[in-house]
Amino acid sequence: MALNVSNLEFKLLQILIEKDQYQSVNSIAEQLNFSRRSTYYYMKSVSEKLIKNKIDPPRNVKGQGYYLSKQSKEQLNIIFSTDNYKNVYKKQEKKFSAKERQVITIILMFGLSSYVTISKLAGIFNVTRNTIVNDFSVIKDNLLEYDFSVIGTSIGHHFTGNEFAIRNYFQDHLTEFLTGLNSLYKMDNSSALLDFKNFSELIVMIKDWMHKVEFQSSSSFSDDAIRSMENFYALVLLRILAKHTLPSHSLNKQKEGYEELQARKEFEMAGDFLAHIGIDTEEYKEEVFYLESLLLSSQLKEISPTNNSDIKKQVQKSTKQIINNFKHLAEANFKNEKQLKEELYVHMLSTYYRVKFNHQYKDSAVLSIKENYPEIYTYTSISIDPFEKLTSQPLNDNEIGLIAIYFGAHLLNQESRYLEILLVCSSGLGTSQLLKNQLATIFPGCILRGPVTKRDYDNFSVINSDVVISTIPLKEKEKQVIVVNPVMNEAEVSQLRKQFISDDLINVNGIDKQFTALMDVIADNTNIINVDALENGIKEVLSRSLNPRIPLKGGYQPLLSELLNEETIQFSESEGLNWEKAIRLAATPLKNNGNIADSYIEAMIENVKKNGPYINIGDQIALAHARPEHGVKELGMAVLKLNKPIDLIDHNHPIQLIFVLAAIDDQSHLKALSELANILNDKSKLQLLIDAKDSSDIQQLILEGEDQV
Repeated sequence: MALNVSNLEFKLLQILIEKDQYQSVNSIAEQLNFSRRSTYYYMKSVSEKLIKNKIDPPRNVKGQGYYLSKQSKEQLNIIFSTDNYKNVYKKQEKKFSAKERQVITIILMFGLSSYVTISKLAGIFNVTRNTIVNDFSVIKDNLLEYDFSVIGTSIGHHFTGNEFAIRNYFQDHLTEFLTGLNSLYKMDNSSALLDFKNFSELIVMIKDWMHKVEFQSSSSFSDDAIRSMENFYALVLLRILAKHTLPSHSLNKQKEGYEELQARKEFEMAGDFLAHIGIDTEEYKEEVFYLESLLLSSQLKEISPTNNSDIKKQVQKSTKQIINNFKHLAEANFKNEKQLKEELYVHMLSTYYRVKFNHQYKDSAVLSIKENYPEIYTYTSISIDPFEKLTSQPLNDNEIGLIAIYFGAHLLNQESRYLEILLVCSSGLGTSQLLKNQLATIFPGCILRGPVTKRDYDNFSVINSDVVISTIPLKEKEKQVIVVNPVMNEAEVSQLRKQFISDDLINVNGIDKQFTALMDVIADNTNIINVDALENGIKEVLSRSLNPRIPLKGGYQPLLSELLNEETIQFSESEGLNWEKAIRLAATPLKNNGNIADSYIEAMIENVKKNGPYINIGDQIALAHARPEHGVKELGMAVLKLNKPIDLIDHNHPIQLIFVLAAIDDQSHLKALSELANILNDKSKLQLLIDAKDSSDIQQLILEGEDQV
């Protein structure tokens, strides 16, 4: 006879088998680190399984407790007598690392209505109480920089402090916590799971509501946005239902911010949803604003063309300015600039609300573009000043990375025709466009369809493309699915190319003559050990039409401290200077050192006259530059600090620090420019730069930044 019970049920039965006296609910709960509710649940579950196996279930004597009959104990002892049977249940106990325990502990404190006790956690993880005490110590240390903490009392541990900060912390680490949540579901010995019994139902309700919002607003969210929202907000709802609510003005201290939110139709949608759950939206009005802010911050795929509000107009304007700044800084042109503006605008609108309501993207996965395409990331970080002025807040590295992905996607765009590839990407971000154009670069003859979302893919009855490339795992529909990273490095590109060749997906008709000739020469002069491997290797080499990475032209990349020194840092009075004279003065050290010719200075000034004050890249900062062919002899950089700001063309663009960049190629200046961008994006460092009294102040600030790298 085989009795299929869980590890937890096995332990419960062992208690009843080994004990001759009655076992009260409280006694069983204490021995297994259960709640009373959990004990009743598992007692009911095990009773049903015993009855199905024709074994008398535990009996309950009122006022005494539970017991097993002698016959039931004998039957169960026979079933459990083999070592194999005991080993099966012993193996079910998962050993958790300290990090896993701490993540799960935080989840339980975040989502449970009751306090989390040391005894309960010790039972869940099958460790000592001292181990749990140490875990809490680590958790407390990790939270020191945040506006909340963990406190322990006689009834257990819980979060205390700023509720908005608690939620932001959880949202910032959502990917990590969702992994922990998945582990929780698989943990058979966690009585805390039953406190999450409404979690799945809440997820379904949130997903349905998000789709309703899409319909009512004529907008569309990305798959990732919906997935993140449903998981995160389901946990938030557990906190709200447990009376962990936001006090007034948690989101925004300014009255205007709330007036802006309440005037939107999303406010009504959020209120209707919370009221449907049973939350008093008048008493907890801040929760309506909070849900609305999450909704507005969620990444969109498309926006309704109607209701062109002032915010939309301002975001649209700043988006155009960002693109223009990037074009001038990178000396780049986009084949489809209209498409770039439309795509980036949709992204920037969501970004606006993420920044405005402190929901900035924190997933570091997007920073791969900083490593793989440093030039694109650096130019982006310098180009975003118009948007940061609009929001009055700096963007973090992750948000900058997301914007850089859009530029990278269009810069890598190439014409492609032959193999048909369907691209599936769940993010809805520029990631999908970057991947699409990277694929077109790797396989310049292919036809690329999409990108489409997982939802779209699931609704396809037939896949007409030759192969599917996806950033997430998919169920195959008679066509091969290849899963790749959204931003591939060179090793991953090579691996993908090899896979295409080995699967006969690359069309090598155009290189047949070269291939045949090479094989003939090799066969005539060597002993071929592995013909298939040799053929695939030759095909891979011959199929490389373009390299997706821009080759390094300048070789060594000097640090900012190597370019800005006593010779190239100047201070001057503003009296008698206009912006043209200031650029000439700033460039003088480079001219005297032989880095540039007079023609380069004239080209920088002419660029401003032609294109406007685009060199105003930050608060009181200008970065003058021109094309290398206009008179650059050697890489160089200089800076002029004025005692007072002057107007760059008009009073809307005051400048006090004028940097001059003389680049000899597309690469050699990037490290220095990246350092400068880091300083300009840090308000405190930027202020120190503006307040500098002599060259040593500026040099010291630069060196401190380099020491931190």
